[in-house]
Amino acid sequence: MGRAVLHARLNHTEAAHADMATGLKFSQAPLVLYQAACVHALAPMDDTSVAQALRLVGQALEKDSSLIGLALSDADLKPLQSNDRFRKLIAAARIMQLMNADEPSSANLKK
Repeated sequence: MGRAVLHARLNHTEAAHADMATGLKFSQAPLVLYQAACVHALAPMDDTSVAQALRLVGQALEKDSSLIGLALSDADLKPLQSNDRFRKLIAAARIMQLMNADEPSSANLKK
């Protein structure tokens, strides 16, 4: 997926999307989803690219909320960082992160 992001940074949109599609066929891991969001965010921004990028970053954050800090500071996601939906995704991921931190572990439940 890294190559897809590099292609996107160079405005090689077709190559970026081809590499991204291949990467997503093999993995739906949080970082892979996150990088796919970066590919869409680096593409010429239209409603479809924005929607795809937001969907993918949302899926990545749902699976791994530790990506919040990266999402807020990553230059590849800069086109999204002022978007209201992006801010709501970050807020929701923070809430889920807090809720998960408050859950007792299964080891504590057995005592």
